[in-house]
Amino acid sequence: VLLSHFANVKKKHRVIDLCTGTGIVPFLVHGKYNPQEVIGLEIQDDMVEMANRSSKLNNIMDIVKFVHGDLKDKKILDTLGKFDVVRHFEYKGHKYIQFARTFPASQSSMGIVHDPNCACHNK
Repeated sequence: VLLSHFANVKKKHRVIDLCTGTGIVPFLVHGKYNPQEVIGLEIQDDMVEMANRSSKLNNIMDIVKFVHGDLKDKKILDTLGKFDVVRHFEYKGHKYIQFARTFPASQSSMGIVHDPNCACHNK
């Protein structure tokens, strides 16, 4: 929940949340910043269905959308287009193991903290 407060999101931005789960961060980003569009990408279909139901119930499905897919699938990523802000964060116990970094499209670099032993590699 705190991660949404560290994003540098503008109203004109497109935001993607990788491994979004039930979509809490996209909803918080929408509520706090009101960007042009927020997409949540999630591999678990039941989570995507739940998140899309929440978006529909809150009447924001034109702005906050959820897509079922694997972030390692380049075809899916290509169909989603370009984003101004990318967010991804994962826990293994209480250990910080992935990255949580926003990067405006105008910048050409991105910082990543990565643990090769994280849960995403153990599947």
